[in-house]
Amino acid sequence: MATPFLQPDMSSPYAPPSPITNVTFPGYRNVYVYSAAELWLAYGLAVLSIVLSVIAGFYAIHNNQAAYSNKVSTVLRARATAQISELIGDNGTGRDPLPERLAKAKVVLGSATLS
Repeated sequence: MATPFLQPDMSSPYAPPSPITNVTFPGYRNVYVYSAAELWLAYGLAVLSIVLSVIAGFYAIHNNQAAYSNKVSTVLRARATAQISELIGDNGTGRDPLPERLAKAKVVLGSATLS
């Protein structure tokens, strides 16, 4: 044990008896082997799926003439009952952005209270 950090404190009552045994540490390294064709295939499929997803998103926005979010207020506006329709008014499609007057509205589920 030539490294000073690996030497025991010989003044300690728990120090090992002399002579000290030499210890060797094997050095392990990761070895990676890449195949260019497999990398192109994997990354190519990932990029293709991303591009197709973006195209599908733009197509949906274009067909709906609006963008939608996955917030509770969007779901409530899109799937409005008769009571909620009075509060929502002309914004019953659920399109973004949320109107300011609806952002301040309070809806209590499980009760007939709407404010």
